[in-house]
Amino acid sequence: QILQHNIMKYAVGILLAAAFVGAAVGVTDPCADAVLDKESGNYKNPESGVGLLGPWHCMSYYECTYDPKSQTAKATKKDCWVLLPLRQYDPISRECQWFWKAHCRASNPSPPTPAPTSSPAPTTTAPTTAASTTPAPTTAATTTPTTPKA
Repeated sequence: QILQHNIMKYAVGILLAAAFVGAAVGVTDPCADAVLDKESGNYKNPESGVGLLGPWHCMSYYECTYDPKSQTAKATKKDCWVLLPLRQYDPISRECQWFWKAHCRASNPSPPTPAPTSSPAPTTTAPTTAASTTPAPTTAATTTPTTPKA
Protein backbone atom coordinates (compact mmCIF):
# COMPACT_ATOMS: atom_id res chain seq x y z
CA GLN A 1 0.00 0.00 0.00
CA ILE A 2 2.90 2.35 0.67
CA LEU A 3 4.29 1.43 -2.74
CA GLN A 4 1.00 2.37 -4.42
CA HIS A 5 0.93 5.66 -2.53
CA ASN A 6 4.48 6.53 -3.67
CA ILE A 7 3.70 5.55 -7.26
CA MET A 8 0.63 7.76 -7.16
CA LYS A 9 2.68 10.74 -5.89
CA TYR A 10 5.23 10.28 -8.67
CA ALA A 11 2.49 9.91 -11.28
CA VAL A 12 0.78 13.09 -10.11
CA GLY A 13 4.13 14.92 -10.10
CA ILE A 14 4.91 13.77 -13.63
CA LEU A 15 1.45 14.77 -14.85
CA LEU A 16 1.79 18.22 -13.30
CA ALA A 17 5.24 18.68 -14.83
CA ALA A 18 3.95 17.55 -18.22
CA ALA A 19 1.00 19.93 -17.98
CA PHE A 20 3.33 22.81 -17.12
CA VAL A 21 5.73 22.01 -19.97
CA GLY A 22 2.81 21.47 -22.35
CA ALA A 23 1.36 24.85 -21.45
CA ALA A 24 4.72 26.51 -22.03
CA VAL A 25 5.23 24.74 -25.35
CA GLY A 26 1.69 25.59 -26.47
CA VAL A 27 2.45 29.32 -26.44
CA THR A 28 2.86 30.54 -29.99
CA ASP A 29 5.21 33.20 -31.26
CA PRO A 30 3.58 36.56 -30.48
CA CYS A 31 5.08 38.09 -33.61
CA ALA A 32 4.08 35.35 -36.06
CA ASP A 33 1.39 37.64 -37.48
CA ALA A 34 3.93 40.46 -37.88
CA VAL A 35 6.06 38.16 -40.03
CA LEU A 36 3.02 37.16 -42.10
CA ASP A 37 1.87 40.78 -42.42
CA LYS A 38 5.45 41.92 -43.11
CA GLU A 39 4.92 44.96 -40.92
CA SER A 40 5.81 46.20 -37.45
CA GLY A 41 3.09 46.92 -34.92
CA ASN A 42 1.31 45.88 -31.75
CA TYR A 43 0.05 42.31 -31.51
CA LYS A 44 -2.08 40.39 -29.04
CA ASN A 45 -0.48 38.32 -26.29
CA PRO A 46 -1.09 34.73 -27.48
CA GLU A 47 -2.11 33.75 -23.93
CA SER A 48 -4.86 36.39 -23.77
CA GLY A 49 -8.25 35.09 -22.80
CA VAL A 50 -7.02 31.49 -22.49
CA GLY A 51 -7.40 29.54 -19.26
CA LEU A 52 -7.66 30.74 -15.71
CA LEU A 53 -5.15 33.58 -16.14
CA GLY A 54 -6.45 34.60 -19.57
CA PRO A 55 -7.95 37.90 -18.45
CA TRP A 56 -4.70 38.75 -16.69
CA HIS A 57 -2.77 38.16 -19.92
CA CYS A 58 -5.14 40.58 -21.68
CA MET A 59 -3.37 43.38 -19.84
CA SER A 60 -0.24 42.90 -21.93
CA TYR A 61 0.62 42.87 -25.60
CA TYR A 62 3.68 42.56 -27.80
CA GLU A 63 5.29 45.31 -29.80
CA CYS A 64 6.78 43.54 -32.81
CA THR A 65 9.48 45.09 -34.93
CA TYR A 66 9.67 43.46 -38.36
CA ASP A 67 13.03 43.22 -40.13
CA PRO A 68 12.55 42.79 -43.89
CA LYS A 69 16.15 41.64 -44.43
CA SER A 70 15.93 38.64 -42.12
CA GLN A 71 12.13 38.34 -42.46
CA THR A 72 11.83 37.99 -38.68
CA ALA A 73 10.22 40.10 -35.97
CA LYS A 74 11.56 41.00 -32.54
CA ALA A 75 9.00 40.89 -29.71
CA THR A 76 8.97 43.33 -26.80
CA LYS A 77 6.34 42.68 -24.12
CA LYS A 78 4.40 45.77 -23.02
CA ASP A 79 1.84 46.25 -20.24
CA CYS A 80 -1.39 48.25 -20.43
CA TRP A 81 -1.70 48.99 -16.74
CA VAL A 82 0.46 50.96 -14.35
CA LEU A 83 -1.07 50.82 -10.85
CA LEU A 84 -4.58 49.42 -11.31
CA PRO A 85 -5.25 46.51 -13.65
CA LEU A 86 -8.19 48.20 -15.37
CA ARG A 87 -6.86 48.44 -18.91
CA GLN A 88 -6.57 45.61 -21.43
CA TYR A 89 -5.11 45.32 -24.89
CA ASP A 90 -7.71 45.43 -27.66
CA PRO A 91 -6.49 43.62 -30.80
CA ILE A 92 -9.10 45.33 -32.97
CA SER A 93 -7.93 48.89 -32.24
CA ARG A 94 -4.36 47.70 -31.51
CA GLU A 95 -4.15 49.78 -28.35
CA CYS A 96 -4.93 49.60 -24.64
CA GLN A 97 -8.57 50.25 -23.71
CA TRP A 98 -10.56 50.23 -20.48
CA PHE A 99 -11.47 46.62 -19.70
CA TRP A 100 -15.15 47.19 -20.44
CA LYS A 101 -14.30 48.42 -23.97
CA ALA A 102 -11.57 45.94 -24.87
CA HIS A 103 -12.23 42.86 -26.99
CA CYS A 104 -9.66 40.67 -25.30
CA ARG A 105 -10.51 37.43 -27.09
CA ALA A 106 -10.60 38.95 -30.57
CA SER A 107 -7.94 37.93 -33.05
CA ASN A 108 -5.33 40.22 -34.47
CA PRO A 109 -6.85 42.00 -37.46
CA SER A 110 -5.81 40.95 -40.93
CA PRO A 111 -3.51 43.35 -42.71
CA PRO A 112 -5.32 45.80 -44.96
CA THR A 113 -5.57 44.58 -48.51
CA PRO A 114 -3.94 46.97 -50.91
CA ALA A 115 -6.28 48.80 -53.23
CA PRO A 116 -6.25 47.34 -56.71
CA THR A 117 -4.01 49.28 -59.00
CA SER A 118 -5.74 50.19 -62.20
CA SER A 119 -3.63 50.27 -65.30
CA PRO A 120 -3.59 53.61 -67.02
CA ALA A 121 -6.16 53.98 -69.75
CA PRO A 122 -4.66 53.52 -73.20
CA THR A 123 -4.00 56.82 -74.82
CA THR A 124 -4.94 57.08 -78.46
CA THR A 125 -4.41 60.12 -80.54
CA ALA A 126 -7.09 61.23 -82.90
CA PRO A 127 -6.03 61.07 -86.56
CA THR A 128 -4.97 64.40 -87.88
CA THR A 129 -5.55 65.62 -91.39
CA ALA A 130 -2.65 67.32 -93.00
CA ALA A 131 -3.28 70.77 -94.30
CA SER A 132 -3.33 70.90 -98.09
CA THR A 133 -0.27 72.53 -99.59
CA THR A 134 -1.88 73.26 -102.95
CA PRO A 135 -3.17 76.77 -103.13
CA ALA A 136 -6.87 77.26 -103.52
CA PRO A 137 -7.92 78.41 -107.00
CA THR A 138 -8.37 82.11 -107.29
CA THR A 139 -10.51 83.94 -109.74
CA ALA A 140 -8.85 86.95 -111.19
CA ALA A 141 -10.88 89.76 -112.57
CA THR A 142 -10.68 89.78 -116.32
CA THR A 143 -10.66 92.95 -118.28
CA THR A 144 -11.77 93.17 -121.83
CA PRO A 145 -9.59 95.24 -124.02
CA THR A 146 -11.23 98.35 -125.23
CA THR A 147 -10.38 100.11 -128.40
CA PRO A 148 -10.54 103.84 -128.42
CA LYS A 149 -13.20 105.38 -130.59
CA ALA A 150 -12.13 107.95 -133.03
